[in-house]
Amino acid sequence: MEFKDLLFTGVKTVLTSLGIPVPIEDLLKGFLSLVEKIDQLGEDEVLKVALYWALYKAVEDALKEFEKEYNRREDFQNAVKNLFKELDKRLTALGENKEIFELSKFSLNNFYGTEAVGEILRILKEVVDKTLKPMEDFPAGQFKGLVEDRLKLFFWIVVEEDENSFKKLLDNFSRESIKEKLRKYYIDRYLSKIVKEFAIDPIFGEKNEIPLEKVYIEPHYGVYDGKKFKKAEKSIFEELYPDFREGRSKLILILGFPGEGKTSLARKIIYDFKTHRLDIQKVYLLKLREVEDPEELLKGNPKAIKQELERLIFGEEDLKLDDFKNSVVILDGLDELLMTKNYLSNKGEEFIEQLLKFLKNQSQWRNLQIVITSRLGYVEPKNLYKLKGLKILKLEGFDLAQQKEWIKKYSQYHPDKGHYLKQIEDISE
Repeated sequence: MEFKDLLFTGVKTVLTSLGIPVPIEDLLKGFLSLVEKIDQLGEDEVLKVALYWALYKAVEDALKEFEKEYNRREDFQNAVKNLFKELDKRLTALGENKEIFELSKFSLNNFYGTEAVGEILRILKEVVDKTLKPMEDFPAGQFKGLVEDRLKLFFWIVVEEDENSFKKLLDNFSRESIKEKLRKYYIDRYLSKIVKEFAIDPIFGEKNEIPLEKVYIEPHYGVYDGKKFKKAEKSIFEELYPDFREGRSKLILILGFPGEGKTSLARKIIYDFKTHRLDIQKVYLLKLREVEDPEELLKGNPKAIKQELERLIFGEEDLKLDDFKNSVVILDGLDELLMTKNYLSNKGEEFIEQLLKFLKNQSQWRNLQIVITSRLGYVEPKNLYKLKGLKILKLEGFDLAQQKEWIKKYSQYHPDKGHYLKQIEDISE
């Protein structure tokens, strides 16, 4: 496959999916002419090609986020065509200023602070404002943010992906340095996506709604004592976070009925880690309903959990979680995995027992902690209680005070809903 065909496979695919049958050559003439002579270019111009290519890959990737909502809309199709045409025209003109793309001025460590990247992002903003922003219902600011966020990631991917074309750049950059930065970037992007679900995405999935973070209520819980769940006096975060920092429990099982906040709690832990409220080395979250090989995972070997996380975070990239053994890993929804695959009722207990053996007996996993969430009824606490290194908690449904607190928080953003608080108070009297 020719370099230019490899380059635009993704762009062609996303344009086709949006119903835009225009040949890529009609949209990116200037850039194609540059790509066709890449073998003859000096290192400064090769840097320019890599940055431009990274931009187009980032634009392509960001467009996929809006594919469902805007697919086949004629105004969106025209806006996207004009977006590519305008970018090509503006970037071709920018390329005439050779000083901007001098490799000696470029820094991987200060990627967004370099003049070349700054100029490219300035052009992106102006072009998006001209082509996509006039669509009143299109979130142009969100689109620009996605492209900017992914630009650095795709620059690393581009340079790594075609070693021959970008050898002149690789000779100036440390290959290991690029790989390490790429690994960290993927992990950060994965964690940021979970944070977005908690702190940005609207609850109930409706536009103009507030995120869960604004109305989050800390759940009450009980600790299993061998016979029953004894109501805890301290907050659940006072229970969990010191345990994470000191490694008191090898495995923490969190049970609850549907809707009692197990997944919300998992997201809150990731949010606290990303916002420096939880001071530990690393936290990961794996939704068990999304694993590719449940049979292997349920054998209880942490290696299978690591492989599932690497697939989730890195995709096809040849990257590893080097710090996995010093992490807290949340496995969310054991019940969903067991229910989907119709496993026997004791399969979950066997998994927990086997996982604990690996965590306690193999030195490579001794600093790894696992948190598992599950609905009640899929594992039996009394059958697991005697296992050393296991703590079992159960979330409780909202009591009246928590319901009032939730409505009070919610009505700060939706004053028209404040009457629900009065209704609850009337019922409780």
